[in-house]
Amino acid sequence: MEGPVDTPPEQQKDPVLEAFEVQYAAVKGDPRDFNKLVGLISAAEKLGDIAKLREVYDAFFAEYPLCFGYWKKFADAENRHGSPEAALGVYERGVAAIPYSVDLWGHYASFKQTIGASSEDVQSVFERGLQFVGTDYAAYGLWSKYINYTAGNGGSKAAALIYRRALGQPLKELDKCFNSLTDFVSQLTVDQVVPDEERAALEAQVKSMQEAAFAAQQKAAEEAETAACNAAQEAAEHAAAAATVPAAPMEMPSAPMALDGPSTPGTERKASAEEMPAAAPQTPPPTASGAPQDAAADADGAITPPPASAPAAAPAGSAADQTTGAPEGGAESAASAEELILLDTNVTDEDVKEAWLAGCQAIYEASKEEVGRRKVFEDAIKRPYFHVKALDGAQLAAWSRLLDYAEERGDNSVTTHLYERCLVACAQYHDFWARYIRFLEPREPEAAKDAMLRAQGIHCKAQPEMQLLAARFLERHGDIAAARAAYELVLSKLAPGLVSAVLACANFERRQGVKAAACRIFDDAVAAAAEKGPQGEKTYAFLVVSHAHFLMQSYKDIDAARAAFAAALQKAPGSITLWEGAIHLEESVDAPGEEKARKALALYAKAAGSDTVLSEAEREDFSARAAAAADLLGTAQMVEMAERLHCARFRPTERLTRPVSSASRPSSGQKRPADASAAGASPANKQARPAEHPAASYAPAAAEATAASAAAPAAVPAAAPAAAPAYYGQAAYGYPGYYAQYPQQAYPTYTYPQY
Repeated sequence: MEGPVDTPPEQQKDPVLEAFEVQYAAVKGDPRDFNKLVGLISAAEKLGDIAKLREVYDAFFAEYPLCFGYWKKFADAENRHGSPEAALGVYERGVAAIPYSVDLWGHYASFKQTIGASSEDVQSVFERGLQFVGTDYAAYGLWSKYINYTAGNGGSKAAALIYRRALGQPLKELDKCFNSLTDFVSQLTVDQVVPDEERAALEAQVKSMQEAAFAAQQKAAEEAETAACNAAQEAAEHAAAAATVPAAPMEMPSAPMALDGPSTPGTERKASAEEMPAAAPQTPPPTASGAPQDAAADADGAITPPPASAPAAAPAGSAADQTTGAPEGGAESAASAEELILLDTNVTDEDVKEAWLAGCQAIYEASKEEVGRRKVFEDAIKRPYFHVKALDGAQLAAWSRLLDYAEERGDNSVTTHLYERCLVACAQYHDFWARYIRFLEPREPEAAKDAMLRAQGIHCKAQPEMQLLAARFLERHGDIAAARAAYELVLSKLAPGLVSAVLACANFERRQGVKAAACRIFDDAVAAAAEKGPQGEKTYAFLVVSHAHFLMQSYKDIDAARAAFAAALQKAPGSITLWEGAIHLEESVDAPGEEKARKALALYAKAAGSDTVLSEAEREDFSARAAAAADLLGTAQMVEMAERLHCARFRPTERLTRPVSSASRPSSGQKRPADASAAGASPANKQARPAEHPAASYAPAAAEATAASAAAPAAVPAAAPAAAPAYYGQAAYGYPGYYAQYPQQAYPTYTYPQY
């Protein structure tokens, strides 16, 4: 016998491939799970299969195209596998998907330099990137890379011009940029900095400024010389006027002045002369002829000195000599000033470079003012890049405030750029997309449509709110088919049974004039809610009420609305919402009063009947409201009949003499069950009503009690009702004769309750 054939051992499976397959299966079950996609990328990179890696990255970027770091990883992987061209293609896909990423443009330019691309090719990448992100608050890194690359390739003039362009942007590191430019220019000559086409204009500017400065100096010197001449002339005129006026004789005292000792006649005048100090020699002022004027003596021989303010006289000479001498001096001064101007207005290279740098400084100072205004908003933003993790409320508020600031400034280009920046970090928030679309729509309808399609098809494609927003936008712009497709996507896949989507889609079909489609949407939603049983009870009731209201308001189809309520009440007879909706429908119908009252009272009676599944308290509530409705809408006979039916059903006389504890009394401000019912609350949320409650709180009046009532058992004062019936039921409970006829001998006197 042949022995058993030995089978080779089972071939071992590659653990790396097995890990990849596990991750792949996980992602296939949930293709939007970020962590699973990242795990699949890691497994594919370990596998070393570039085809599988491309497939994985494509799946990842279909969901999260704003992750710039993964675009770089993909490009590096393509380059490692020996395909720089494929890596360039990855970068092109990346900057098309996220053009407002400073980092991705920097990586792209660096990769171009790594593979030895031409200078023009590298510069084109920088220029394309700066068109999108050059005004970013954090864009100085890209500007700096561009400057360093250009300067390193011998383009000092081009680098200087890039510096000047950067200074015109509201960059966070604007001071660093200007200081770097100053250091850069200080090491270069004017020919290495200033473009040839700007040099002539700068030289003319510098020369004009110099001439203006020298002209100002000359004018100031001439004004000073004129002022000095005028001062001298005024002084001379003053001295001459003082010399022509005769001095008044000195008044001598009529009596001799008293001395310390005894005086003798004739000694007073001598003593005065001896005590007078010697006068300093004075030069008399010149006369009109130019000769010095002799001092004038008074009658007593006293000399009148000239005024102390008079200047010293000029040397003797003729007036003609003085007149002819002045023009000669002025001509010499003018000639020297002209020579000085011709000498000092020669423009140097350093002057031109300083003028160019001064222009850059003016640009820098203007940009710095804008940075100062924007800084408080920009510094509050901590995460300007995309991440799947949700932003906190403070970050969302910071972005919102920055957008408010931009819109208030009124520059549409700047505002659009800030919106695009915002929608990188806030890409998963449909509120920001809606705001951006509202901003763009009246200004640039095509750009608004592009933004809407990006949000609807990529970043918020799984959010029903975004799809509804897109549907309304498409309808406004006439694309009815696309709008209908968006509504169907929400109702069939994203959020089946979503009430807001049902109402929006039905109203959309109404606007298109398709009543059957609108009603079908309601019917499908109502049927789906009914299948959920108790879990969908509230949704079912709300949808039925909305459907009936839609039929009544949009098409005035009262019969269809009644049919909708009738069918719903057969399925859910215990729904307070449905009963109240049906009653409200009949009370709001435009019909004669008696007919309206009859139909409404029939529904009240049916709701209060014993064949429903409502609780006794709920049925009593409907019964009391029937009397109020009859009083409001019907005849006196209808009122009397409603009261009799209420009394027959609930026999309130049995509870008039029963006390109610204070615990059942509603506290101040507490909402009564009837009010909650009127507000649309479900039975589960209504406050529990006591099974029995008195009609009102009455106080016995002993003074008016009859003997028969005194002999009878004393009535206990009843507390206020724990819960008054809805609508007008409070007045009914407060009226003692409302419920029944009391025995005369036991009928006490009551006071009206205070609510």
